[in-house]
Amino acid sequence: MLNTLTSIQQNILIASIMGDGEITKIYKNSRRKNHSYREHYGEFQEEYRK
Repeated sequence: MLNTLTSIQQNILIASIMGDGEITKIYKNSRRKNHSYREHYGEFQEEYRK
């Protein structure tokens, strides 16, 4: 499995985080095994986000 991002993927991720996205941290004693990325936006922004 390749663990690197292309420059386009990096740019999309950085721009998304600067907008409505976030990377979540794994906390001690968490059941999760990986960090995660998620976005928050309202229903009126859904078409724009696509």
